[in-house]
Amino acid sequence: MSLSYETKWYHVKGCFSFSTWGVAVPPEVLEDISSADYDKWVNDLRTYMNTANDEDKVLVEALYRGTGSTILPKGTRHPIERNLWQFTRYLARMCGRGP
Repeated sequence: MSLSYETKWYHVKGCFSFSTWGVAVPPEVLEDISSADYDKWVNDLRTYMNTANDEDKVLVEALYRGTGSTILPKGTRHPIERNLWQFTRYLARMCGRGP
């Protein structure tokens, strides 16, 4: 048994990008799912993850807009913001606007 990857396209500041994600599921969890229930289980998981990612997208986009603010002083980011920094650099690179 295996899970497929999910790919979504995003449009950020004139640049189209896509995000692919996967889910790691421990073998013992997969062993508990019967063959008859597997497809429904995968679809339920995919629906749940898409909902969570869509909710997170709103927050990530708001944080991204905030990083471009000219009102707030520049400073170091909190360690939990590292993923946002990496994602922002990735988008800039994919759009041809960054290192």
